[in-house]
Amino acid sequence: MRDVKDYVVIPTYERPEYLALCLKYLAQARGIENKYILIWQDNHGKPEQGEYEEAAIGVVKSFRTQFPAIDHRCSWPRTSYGNSENIIEVLTYVYNCGTERIFLVEDDIMVAPDIFEWHEAVLEEPNVFVSCATALNKSAHFQINGPQAMDECCQDPSAYKLAESAYSSHASAFKRKNLEILLGYIGRPSVQWQSGREQDLYTQEFMRAQRIVHRNILHSAWPYVPRGFNCGMRSYHINTGGQFNGTLEEKVRALDAVIHDPVRLREMSANNAAVTPLPKDWPVRTEPVYPR
Repeated sequence: MRDVKDYVVIPTYERPEYLALCLKYLAQARGIENKYILIWQDNHGKPEQGEYEEAAIGVVKSFRTQFPAIDHRCSWPRTSYGNSENIIEVLTYVYNCGTERIFLVEDDIMVAPDIFEWHEAVLEEPNVFVSCATALNKSAHFQINGPQAMDECCQDPSAYKLAESAYSSHASAFKRKNLEILLGYIGRPSVQWQSGREQDLYTQEFMRAQRIVHRNILHSAWPYVPRGFNCGMRSYHINTGGQFNGTLEEKVRALDAVIHDPVRLREMSANNAAVTPLPKDWPVRTEPVYPR
């Protein structure tokens, strides 16, 4: 038995109602009792630590909130656009903790009960560099109608697709050895965070460079039936008025109602195609995963 638990890292940014719901669904995922949750607050804004701890207490047992600037763990000035530095910081932190598997779940992603089982099975498959549990055809910086687009008619919960260079950090997982080489690439001095040049794009760039320079094809794996659902109506990139008022408990209830209602969610997210309502029924896998 390993001494270091698998880490589930949650980069979060001034959205405690999203974090609380994200944790609610993570707490219902099978295998969560063997994971350590690390909530990593982006310090672009005010670190309202009390709200984040309120969101977590009573939902999950093994967690810690971390505020890089307060904890003096931030090694560079916080000047980036978006959440890129925050994500790379927390991935570097958990890599240095010695964990063998790292699960990354952004705070506006709600997960299916078998998300850990799916990730763990797929990461053992040959040719898989990273597993991504959301919908391939909705991932950022990806040519949706391109040659790698996924056949959305397939609803086999055991099937996955291998893609070259596609990546989304929404709900992904790495083995330690794979994360190490990626962090080495992204840690280069030439990496600059800016709109349109964020961590997910650099990850895709890294995968393409491996193929072109080293003739080493790195695949991402995607489920035909997603295990992670993007419910983010507002973020760095989206500001459509999808906000809620009241106490944290009231905001959580309101958000939970909206993400189950496709019509309201579409309206509040201004028809953003990447935002996805929760399914009526969670996927059920009855056979081993396999590429299709």
